[in-house]
Amino acid sequence: MFSLFGAGGQVIVNWRESKAANAPPVPEKEKNKGFWAKYSPLTKLTDQDYEKILEERLLRTEAEIAVVDDHIKELRESERQAKLEEAPEGQGAKPASSGKAS
Repeated sequence: MFSLFGAGGQVIVNWRESKAANAPPVPEKEKNKGFWAKYSPLTKLTDQDYEKILEERLLRTEAEIAVVDDHIKELRESERQAKLEEAPEGQGAKPASSGKAS
């Protein structure tokens, strides 16, 4: 039984080698992929691709920071307006006193 398995395996190996010998040359990029590479969701990134991804993320983060800064400015302005509206008419323009008696 084991002899049949060995002989069958050798026939398959010889068949694949003869098929590969008659095939056109495979580019180096394709050669390193392996059998499961076309089914894998992971791919190799070049340095340039990785730099591009990082630059996009940095740009997106800087844009989000700018939006948050604008929102903070709006909130501070509305807070300042609310304080001016709450203050009595005569005290709105006066600077705050230092608390010392003269």
